[in-house]
Amino acid sequence: MSAMNNNISFVADTFNNGNTSIYLASQKDNLKAQNIQIDSCVFTDFRASAAVVNDIENMMFRFNKLMSHANDFIADATQFYNISGVSEIGANEIVLSNSTSKIRNAIVVRNASFEDINPLSIVNNSISLTGTTKASKTYGIDVDSSNFVNIYYNTILINIASSNTSSRNLFVGKANTNVVVRNNNLDNQCGGYAYYVEGDGSQ
Repeated sequence: MSAMNNNISFVADTFNNGNTSIYLASQKDNLKAQNIQIDSCVFTDFRASAAVVNDIENMMFRFNKLMSHANDFIADATQFYNISGVSEIGANEIVLSNSTSKIRNAIVVRNASFEDINPLSIVNNSISLTGTTKASKTYGIDVDSSNFVNIYYNTILINIASSNTSSRNLFVGKANTNVVVRNNNLDNQCGGYAYYVEGDGSQ
């Protein structure tokens, strides 16, 4: 959907195959769509992204299962760009396996604008990225150009090529402010970084 759509819910739906399962880009005349809920859905064998969510105020992405096992170019299993308001990315299970040559990233957040009283919560997600790829970028959670983000209680496993030193379980870019990271379980089994902060001003 690419229009001014408010108050949309996807609840307990199943999305199988396809390039991008859900695509929402709703900014019009510098206004954002409001109140988007993607809850308890199942996404299987998507070839690019399960969900791309752009320009939304008040967005909930929770309790979803995302699984793709083919060797496809899954640049970002989920993308959240320019979101704000009261929002959460929580309690999702993301499993991307069998990659031999392709980039695999699970949760990517860009240009998220929040306030200290209502930060973006990225919490209780379970992420597994496995295969033999030596692709230059394989990230579990990737946050940049955002402010007031809480990243708590996530479990992230990366088990790909043994020499993939560029992999990151949790990446916090240099253009962030007020990012708080606590109590995450980060397991990088391929020589990369469990937790990588690009700049001192990120947190």
